[in-house]
Amino acid sequence: MTDLTSALFALDSILDRGISYSRALERTYDRYNLSERDRITLRHIVASELRHHLLLTACVRDAFPRFASSDEQLLLLALGLDLLRGAKGDQSRLEERAQLIEETSKRMRLGLTADDIATLEELAQAESLVPAELRADPLANNALLFNCPSWILQNYLADYGQETTMEILKAQVSSPALFLSVNTAKVKASKFKDDPRFELYPSVSPSYPDGGSLRALEAGRASQLAEVRAGELYAQDRSWFSFLDALPIPQYGHILHVDARAGVISSSLALRSLPVKATVAAAFPEAEHVARAQALYTHLGIEKPLRDYQANVKNADKPLCEPIHSSTPMLKTLMSFDSQDLVVVTPSNSHTGQARRRPEAMATFNPDNLALLVRLEESSLLEASFFVAPKGYLAYAVPSLLKPEGEGAVSWFLTNRPGFKLVTQKTFLPRSSESGDGLYYAIIRRD
Repeated sequence: MTDLTSALFALDSILDRGISYSRALERTYDRYNLSERDRITLRHIVASELRHHLLLTACVRDAFPRFASSDEQLLLLALGLDLLRGAKGDQSRLEERAQLIEETSKRMRLGLTADDIATLEELAQAESLVPAELRADPLANNALLFNCPSWILQNYLADYGQETTMEILKAQVSSPALFLSVNTAKVKASKFKDDPRFELYPSVSPSYPDGGSLRALEAGRASQLAEVRAGELYAQDRSWFSFLDALPIPQYGHILHVDARAGVISSSLALRSLPVKATVAAAFPEAEHVARAQALYTHLGIEKPLRDYQANVKNADKPLCEPIHSSTPMLKTLMSFDSQDLVVVTPSNSHTGQARRRPEAMATFNPDNLALLVRLEESSLLEASFFVAPKGYLAYAVPSLLKPEGEGAVSWFLTNRPGFKLVTQKTFLPRSSESGDGLYYAIIRRD
C-alpha cells in the first residue's frame, strides 16, 4: 500500500457510519480496486486499529490537543501510532511506516508536520500509552488496555465478578480459534476423529450422532481448507454449535429461523433435521443475505426448496431449507400463525460476545445503542412467538455478554406473553483463545 487512504475510508465507514467490519472492507476493496496482497494488508491494519481503538484515541487526544476537533486527523494519528508500535525496534520498518503516514497526510491534506510524526514515533516507543491521569484509575486503565468501554466493563463486573471479568477481557484480545461444523449430508464427524489438524467435539444430541464441531489446531482461514471448499465442513463457532445441540428438533415437523443473516444457522438446522425429515424455512430481512444463504445451501447440498420437495417426494430424504426475504413483522403475510414446531430467533445485537472476531463491536457500541437493541430484541421475540404451534418451542440466541440483551429480554417476553414457559437458558463465556465466542441462549415452550 502506498498510503493509508483506503484504511481511513474503511475505518470511517465503520466508526462514523456504523457499517459492519466485513461490509466496510468489501466496499473499500471495490472503491480502491485493491490487489489481493493489499486486501490482506488492509484487513490487518483495520482490525489492529479497531482492537486498540479506545487506547489509541485516548493517547493521541492527549498528545495532540490541537487536533481534538478533527475526526480525520485523529483517525490518521491513531492509525499511524498503531502502525509505528507494530514496527517498534525495527528502524527500517519505522521509517517506512512514518513515510506512509506522511504521504497519507499530504494526499488527504490533513496537515501533519514532520514534528507531529516524530512525536508519534516517540509515543510508539513508550512503555505505556495510557495517559497518566487515567493510569491511576483501575477501571479506566483496564478499559483502555482491553479495548472495552468503561460502561460495558462495569456491567461485566456487576454480572460476573472481578475474576471472570478478567478472563473475559483477556479472551477478547486474544486471537479467535477457528471452529468448523461437519456437513453431515456429505460426511460423518468420525472421519475427523484422528485428524491431527483438528480437535473434535462430537454432538451431544442423541438425534444427531454423526454431527460434530472441530477446532482447527493450526492458524488459518476456513477457505484455505480443502474440506471447506468441497462442502464437507463450514465455519461455525463452537458456542453456536452447542446452542443448536440443545434444541429439540421435531420429527416430521416445521422449523422457522427468523432474523437470519448468513445462512449458517438455517443450514445447521436443515442438517439436524435430515434424520427426522423436518422442514426448515429461514426469513432474511436483507435481500443480499438471501443470495448469500442460497449460495451456501447450494455449496452444502441443502438447497432444495420446499415446493420442489412437495412435487418430488422420492427425494424426501434430502435436508430441506428454503430462504425467504422477509422481516419478522412482515412474515405474517407469508406464513400462518401457530404453524411452526420450532422457531429460532437470532435478532440484531451488540455482538459483544464476538469482540475478538468482530473488532468493531467495542469501538462502535454505546449505551444508547443498547437500549435500542434491547427493544428490537424484545420485539423480535414477541413477533416470532405467534408462529409457534401449541406445545412447540421458541429458541432465542444472541452472541452478547450483556444481560439486558439476554436474560433481560427473555424475562420481559415471559412477563408479556402468558402461555410460554422457560425450559432452559445458558451463557457461554469466552474464557480463552481455545473457547468459543460469548453467547446467551434460551429455550422456551408454549403450553
